[in-house]
Amino acid sequence: MIAEVSPENIYNFDDTIFQIGQGKKPQMVVTRRGLVPYQTRTYCEWIITIECISANGWAADPFTIVQGDYYLDDWLTCEGTPDEAIFMANSSGRVNEQAACEWIKFFHRQTKARTADDKPRLLLFSGQPHYLSFRFLQFCEQYKIIPFSFPPNIGHLMQPFDGTPFRDYKRYWRSQCIILSMIDDAYEEKTAFFNGLPSIREESFKSQVITDAFANRGIVPFDPSKIGQPL
Repeated sequence: MIAEVSPENIYNFDDTIFQIGQGKKPQMVVTRRGLVPYQTRTYCEWIITIECISANGWAADPFTIVQGDYYLDDWLTCEGTPDEAIFMANSSGRVNEQAACEWIKFFHRQTKARTADDKPRLLLFSGQPHYLSFRFLQFCEQYKIIPFSFPPNIGHLMQPFDGTPFRDYKRYWRSQCIILSMIDDAYEEKTAFFNGLPSIREESFKSQVITDAFANRGIVPFDPSKIGQPL
């Protein structure tokens, strides 16, 4: 199947969790340069981004889920935030069936203009239950999206996102944590996170990084010998 689909029509998506705040009171951390204030903060919330990349080096705009009852319009206008970026809010801050169904509609809007001659799009992902609901799969069938779930428990060894792209994503995020740790207000910290997110994504999802990720997993160019190597 993979060998018969052009690279621009092969996609991999996944979600990643960012923790905002950590509970407990502010502390001081001793380093070789002296005392550094480090906040463990008095709250703990989640931000999830669903990211999608294509085998030809393209990256979709982010789909973000924040924990809470609403999001701030200021987050939509942070410098560098794509015009088509989507924000959702729910009480858990996690992906549920509703969020998954909204994302697949977002994916279709982002990629339909890239699909030549109405050819099918191959969508690779780890098969969490919320991405396997009837509504999700029905939408895929309606719009010629072929969902392909990696096997349970080993999907992280096979999908491109779990190589360099998400490692860099988390590494650049951790570099922001020192600044965020000085903030003890959930909404101010979220605003700071969204101000920093565009630059984190720009560094993480460079075109060459994306194409290398697909190549390293043996997906594009198709190389079955590489697919099993991490196993």
